[in-house]
Amino acid sequence: MDTTSTYHWPWDLLGIAANADERTVRRAYARLLKQQRPDEDAEAFQRLRYAYESALQMAAGAAAPVIAETASGEPAKAPVINVTPTPRASPEPAPEAPVPSAAMRAAQSREDATRLWHAFLANPDKVSLRRSVADLFESVISFSILDELEWLALCHCLNEDMPAELRTALCTVLRWRENAEHLLRRDRATATRALTRIYTDEDYLALRVRFPRAIALMDAPAPGLTRGLWALRTETVRDEMAELVPALLNYYPNVVKARGETARLDFWARCLTLRAGFSGLVGTALLIGTTSSMLLVGTLVPAEKHRSIVAWGPRELFAALAIVAIHLGIAAARLYDLAPAIMRKVHALRLSPFVRYGWVVLWLVVVTSDLATGPDPSTTPTAMVLLALCIGCAIIAHGPLRSTMNVLILAAQVAYCCGYYGHWTSVDPGSWTLPIAHGVLIALFCEFSLPALRGLLQHRPALIRLLAAGWFFGAAVFVALSMSSAPNAAQFAWCLFAVLPVAGSIIGKTSWRKTIAAVNPLAKVYLFLISLTVAIAMPKTLAAASVGLMALWILGELWNNYSAKQVSQ
Repeated sequence: MDTTSTYHWPWDLLGIAANADERTVRRAYARLLKQQRPDEDAEAFQRLRYAYESALQMAAGAAAPVIAETASGEPAKAPVINVTPTPRASPEPAPEAPVPSAAMRAAQSREDATRLWHAFLANPDKVSLRRSVADLFESVISFSILDELEWLALCHCLNEDMPAELRTALCTVLRWRENAEHLLRRDRATATRALTRIYTDEDYLALRVRFPRAIALMDAPAPGLTRGLWALRTETVRDEMAELVPALLNYYPNVVKARGETARLDFWARCLTLRAGFSGLVGTALLIGTTSSMLLVGTLVPAEKHRSIVAWGPRELFAALAIVAIHLGIAAARLYDLAPAIMRKVHALRLSPFVRYGWVVLWLVVVTSDLATGPDPSTTPTAMVLLALCIGCAIIAHGPLRSTMNVLILAAQVAYCCGYYGHWTSVDPGSWTLPIAHGVLIALFCEFSLPALRGLLQHRPALIRLLAAGWFFGAAVFVALSMSSAPNAAQFAWCLFAVLPVAGSIIGKTSWRKTIAAVNPLAKVYLFLISLTVAIAMPKTLAAASVGLMALWILGELWNNYSAKQVSQ
């Protein structure tokens, strides 16, 4: 009868049926060993061990029964097995088979564990697989062999030629991060060194997954400085390395120390610094220096001549190069901290709100005044000097640009595709630098001041509605002046148009990128050529279209704010 283990000992302790075979007994014992360790509860382990040995004896006796005969030739009845627990008394060993000592048993366990470990390492294809490691330790039944095998695997982690994947697999399967006290009690110094190496490999593999390109550069031999700067040419690699270097310094010092990455880390940190400085010099400083030189040198050209580069003489060329050199020198001093005393004064100057936002007011006043007066030999040079001053103040107040390419693209779109260049050159061809400077200042405004101003209006819906009403009134006046035939109507219309995009970008989020992204790549080329032609030939038409498009964006932003308010209520 297949009696369950609920009512019999030792089967109830092992959790198996009373007629279980030896294989089932061994599996049950191995399963319970994982849940119950002798160093945690020695008495419970002794009961488990005694039940295991008793069950093995019973299973062996049931597998090979002996049938005796009586004197009359009839088979004798099978003896009844007494399953009542008896005091633990092992059968007396035969005189020719003495009980092995504890030292002999420990030596045998170490020998068996060594044999299992070397057999496991003999298969290099599966040695780093987590499933293979789990199968190895689950196949061991003897607790003493299991302890020796675990210690042998831990000591093997100190070998330099051991794959990092095998270390992490052992740590995960044996849960050394959660429980390693039994290893530390055995040999604290050895266990500490091995566990530190294992944790280091785990952290490094996690960093490799997160920063694959930067880790590949870190693993390779350190190149020369020129090649290192060239390796950081792409933005993806540069961003990964910029995150990896501080992460290793601040959060993973054990990885740096264990892998000897200090020299390479210093090399790539230096490359990042030089690359950022080079990008700032070539991008920001060169852009600002060239724009300022065109504005300031244009004032040296006589009013009766065209202020283009063709009309420049040796004096103008020398002045332009000197202005660019001054900008490059100031940028280099700021990037490489060559003048710390001056930089501290500049930092203190940035804290003033008049410096951070005063250039915006000065810029809009200068642009609207020049558009209102029209071509004037006295006001145009003054406007050039003041716009160059506004550009310099913006850079001093907010620091270098984060993305020079985006600023260049935005400046070109504002200058040409919004009609400023077409209007200014049609009125005064000598003032061709003014629309370019206006486009650069709008780009600087969007880069620096626009996020702060939007943050001030974020929680003031009444003020947003008031500004939106004022903006739409100004847009209506702009349309009326554009359609008027009065002599000075066009000049005042362009004065309003210079302010409307700036104010509209504060009220509603501009969607230039979304609009451009929705256009087919091939159609973008034709659209740009058409808008460029219209901007030069009919700048007023393109300005009206820009105002209409911005009006739709502002209405959409107001509707989104209203919908969000209704949902919150």
